[in-house]
Amino acid sequence: MGTTSIRLRKKNSGKEFVLPQTSRFRADNAEAFLPSLEEGLGYGLFPEFMVSDGLQEARLERILPEWEGPVISLYLITPPSPMRPNRVKALIDYLIKAFEHPPWVKTER
Repeated sequence: MGTTSIRLRKKNSGKEFVLPQTSRFRADNAEAFLPSLEEGLGYGLFPEFMVSDGLQEARLERILPEWEGPVISLYLITPPSPMRPNRVKALIDYLIKAFEHPPWVKTER
């Protein structure tokens, strides 16, 4: 068992809170925790893309909706030269388009 903490921030006020926790289950892959969460054996802080289907299908329940965890960013680093291979340009264009409207972010209509 290990003691760790989860850092949360209240969305409307920016107030921060650290939630200490003692885990009984450890893994180096976040997806390994999903079956345990779906069985109601605990709670976790996950990126939305990992849990959006489970939330939408009611296999998971969002707790503390007014709080959020740290922002996760994605960086693509390339040499500074504008002379990039076409395959790199194609990848950059694809990622920009793919993350412009990610499928796990549900927009209200």
